[in-house]
Amino acid sequence: MKKLITFFIAIFIILLMFAGLFVTSAIYDAGKKQTIDTFFFQPNDLSTMRPGMPRSPAELGNGYVRDMLLKKFITEYFYATPDLENIAQRVHGKIGVAKMANSDVFKQWKANEAAVIQQLAEDKSLRTVYVQNEIYKPAGSDYWVVEYELRTWTTPNDMNETPLITRGRALLLIIYQPGIIEDAGVGEYLENNGDAAAIFKFRVLEVIIE
Repeated sequence: MKKLITFFIAIFIILLMFAGLFVTSAIYDAGKKQTIDTFFFQPNDLSTMRPGMPRSPAELGNGYVRDMLLKKFITEYFYATPDLENIAQRVHGKIGVAKMANSDVFKQWKANEAAVIQQLAEDKSLRTVYVQNEIYKPAGSDYWVVEYELRTWTTPNDMNETPLITRGRALLLIIYQPGIIEDAGVGEYLENNGDAAAIFKFRVLEVIIE
């Protein structure tokens, strides 16, 4: 009787072993059949902020493109990096404000804000620009209102520095028409790393900083 009980216990253990092997194999096979579906989140309409084909100006809409150019101009007007070559190129009209504004606005910028940026660059400071709230044009006015925030870090390589924050408002008189400038040289200009903002039918005619 004792041998019979031992025999059944042995059979039961063997069955448990086979059951364990079956479960293990099933899990292994299921693992091989798993698939990973990849999804890309689209954080922005601009091609630099998302994968895939860039959206055309027509898809973005004229209002979006106009506001994008206004934000670009305000950024060019105020930003500063600890790079003297950068401000030199901007002052000489190779990049920046000169590409988006008429000569009077460019002269005004050189006589005022450019000197501040020059000093920040010499001091190895960094200043960033953020456009706050929506850009709007008051009823009966010809000027677009852009509210901005400047954050300035004065100490290089100090990750614990709290930036100096200043806020202001700019009134911009502009010319804007949908589309880009039709010119045979536009393609070559862009291939040579020209500022894409310059190919739009957009110019700033007057700037009032409040």
